[in-house]
Amino acid sequence: MERVPRGHHGGAPGKLVAAAVAFFAPDPQVAEGCAPEDYWEDPVEVWPECRGALGLFVALETQWNAAIGIGGGKRLGLRYEAVYPLLDRATEGDREEWDSLFGEIRHMEQAVLRIPGKAL
Repeated sequence: MERVPRGHHGGAPGKLVAAAVAFFAPDPQVAEGCAPEDYWEDPVEVWPECRGALGLFVALETQWNAAIGIGGGKRLGLRYEAVYPLLDRATEGDREEWDSLFGEIRHMEQAVLRIPGKAL
């Protein structure tokens, strides 16, 4: 993963959250005779300063705590025991970068948890 210089929040947090939500958003309801590709979704631009945090967040897509029941499943949050080693490896001991990336990942995590109707 390329190292990207970042400011306090790595650029506009709205872009970072929009990209995370777009990645985890539920598939659109597909009408009979149509394919998911037939539906146009607004593309989400990922700024260069957001790519590092988004790349780490996407790499964690299989590391969610979940509650599974009769009605389906629900995400409860990321497994932080999987997040910490990934951050350690990505930041190579840079504590300020570690803190910044961790904050960005937590911000995206909260946005994904607020997606309505997102089943596992």
